Parts: sequence; C-alpha cells; structure tokens
Amino acid sequence: MFDRQRAFERVLAPDPVIAVLLACAISGFVFAASFPGIVGVDSRIFTVPYRAFVLTIAGIVLLRWLLQPRAVYAGNYVRLFAFVWVLMLARMAYDFNVQPMPLALPATDYLAIAVGTCLLPALAMLESPGPATLRLAWILAFGLSMGAFGGVCVMLLREGVIGLWSGRLSTDVINPVTLGHLGASLSLLSVSKPASVRPAGRMARALLLLVLTTCFIAGLLLTIASASRGPMLAVLVGLFALVVLRPGRSVGVGVLTRGLPLLLLVAGLGALLALAVQEYTDLRPVERVTSFMDESNTERSRLVVAAWLQFTESPWLGDAMFERVELNYPHNVLVEALMATGILGFLAMCGIFVMMGRAILGILLSRPDASWVAMIALQAMLASLVSGSLFQSDIFWVYATAVVVISSSRHETVGLLPIQSQVQAPRLLPG
Repeated sequence: MFDRQRAFERVLAPDPVIAVLLACAISGFVFAASFPGIVGVDSRIFTVPYRAFVLTIAGIVLLRWLLQPRAVYAGNYVRLFAFVWVLMLARMAYDFNVQPMPLALPATDYLAIAVGTCLLPALAMLESPGPATLRLAWILAFGLSMGAFGGVCVMLLREGVIGLWSGRLSTDVINPVTLGHLGASLSLLSVSKPASVRPAGRMARALLLLVLTTCFIAGLLLTIASASRGPMLAVLVGLFALVVLRPGRSVGVGVLTRGLPLLLLVAGLGALLALAVQEYTDLRPVERVTSFMDESNTERSRLVVAAWLQFTESPWLGDAMFERVELNYPHNVLVEALMATGILGFLAMCGIFVMMGRAILGILLSRPDASWVAMIALQAMLASLVSGSLFQSDIFWVYATAVVVISSSRHETVGLLPIQSQVQAPRLLPG
C-alpha cells in the first residue's frame, strides 16, 4: 500500500542516490577520465570502475522499488521510452550476432555503455526527485563539474594540447566536443543555481557569487577553446530561455528587456575570449566557428547522407546501429533512429523530443528550483541533434526522463519546504 505520509517525508529529505545519478550524468565521465592523464595510466583503469559505479547506483534505485512501493512515474513517456529501447536492444542483438561489423570496441562494451550508463540510470529517474534532492544534486553536479574542469587543466599542463593540428582544444582521452559540453554545463550550472542554495552570512554569499561568476567565465572559455559549435549554441539558447521564461513574467517583454541584451553581452564576451585564445595560443576558435564547411561538418554531413541511404534500404525495421562505411554514428539521434530502428523508432523518438521540450518549458515557467535541470536537458537536447548517439548519450536519456518526470510532479515549494498539493504518483510500481 502506498503511504502518502512517507512519500511526503521523502520529498522533504534529500535522496543522495538520485542526486548522485543526476550529477554523474553531467560530468562524471570527464571527471573519471581526467585522472589517467594526471597519473599517467590507461584511461580504462578509471572509466570502467566509474561505469560500474553508475550501474550500481541505478541498480540501488530499481531495487528499492521492489522492496517498498514508491511513487514512480508511468505516463506516456514510459511507453515511448520502452518502445525505443526495445527496438534499440533488438538492433544491437541482431547486429552483434547476425551481421557483425568490425567496430572500434567489443560488443560487450557497447552493451555495457547502453544499458549501464543510459538505460538503467534513465529508468531510475522515473522516481521524481523532491526540492531537497534537486538542491543536493545541483551542489554535487556543480562540484563535480569544477573537479572535472580542474582535472582537464592538470592534464593539459601535463601532456599539452593534443588537438593543435585541428585548432581545437582536446586531450589524449577527451575529445573537443566533450570538453565543450563540460564547459557549457559548468556555465549553465553557474547561472541556474537554486535559490535554496544560499549560505548564511554576507561574506559567504559574496564568495559564492565570486565562485559562480568565475566558473561561468571559465566554462565559457573552455567551450570556446574547444571550438565546438553545439556547446556554444547550448550556452546561448540556455541563457536566453532562462531569462525569458520566468514564472509570472511576460515572455514578449522578457525577450526585449532581458533576452536580447543578455545574448549581446554573452556573445560579446565570447568573441573577446575567442580573439584572446587565438591571439595567445595556437588554437583557432574564430576560424573554426566562422568556417561552416570544415572537415568536421563535412564528415558529419557525409555520415548523415550515408545513414539516410541505409534507412531507405530498410525503412520499417532499420538497417544497422552504425553507418557501414566509416563504422560511425551519424551524430544526430533522429537520423540515427531512422537508420537503426526504422520509421516506428523515429516516430517514438519524435514523441520523446516533443515531451522533453514541453517539460523544459513547463519547468522554466513554474519550477524555479529545477531550472538547472531544464538547462542541462536543453543542452542535451541540442547536443543530441549535432553530436549525439542513441546508444551512448547518457546525459540525454537521464535528463530527458528527469525533466518529464519533474514537470509532471506537483510540488509547490516555498524555499526548501514543499507545500504538498499532491505527491505525484500517476501509477505505482507493483510490490
């Protein structure tokens, strides 16, 4: 039997397990991958245990559902999510056993990434986090992102910049796109701090403001140095949405009085940072951003065309989980859905995008305590269209589920104390 009083108590108390999953999806892998470069060992010594850790944490959440009934979201999103993942796992099983391809990693690695860091953590997010959990999750995510940024800086000092040949910041184990999204996440987390994170004392608050401002600029600098357009776009769109879509504020007025001035300010700051990076280093972010037909875009266009051709050969069931010539994913999850799962999987993914977009808008307009979750979800949504992978984008699946579930919950909050109109439980997991 569902105990509403105990469910209400869970809303009041932070859930560290859910908070850790939310934080790890943002920058946990980069944090784990930065240590090998620091100590000079193989990256798998840290990244494999990290993936096992995430799998264990997600398993704890799912095990809790069996031991005690809890409020678990089970709306239309779950049906779309389950349908897409059944198709994807069937595709993986078929490709690995019937039509194997010479892939970069063993089949077990792809399965471990898909299930252990994407599927199960996303399922764990069906348990809606309360305001206290969201507060703890932001603290962990912000701290983990700062730690990952620090680890990257140490790696760069130790081994130098690997991607000088391309004019983009990268390391031996972390590519420019991942570095760009780390910077974008750090910037977006810095400006979307929950109001409940308010230290006592004027000096403490001033110090926190200084840290947030420094981290915003540092994240923006990392994004620019990586010369990745997707993360740059995510920062601009996220900031614009954050200041325009405010509870009780006119959207039209916000665009003119807050949105456009902020865009001009951040774009100007970004341009100055880009010019400084290009002037004082061997990186070339300005050339990279202004050259729309560079090697990276040409390759992605080629992958998209190849994926589309594979889809046309098998439109209903899809053809393969990777593009057959370059053995790569097309860097767009909707095109990848067509290629790997066919029309039905594509339509289900479109439904997930629609629900995800509506949830982001709903949170920004009514849940200020969860605005940072909407920011990261928006970043993941944009990233999935320019560099994402259905089988490997843990941040996309975790935050797509998180925003839909949070938007569906009905917690009215004042500070940290929720005034419960209803603890959302559309359906309860049997048990």
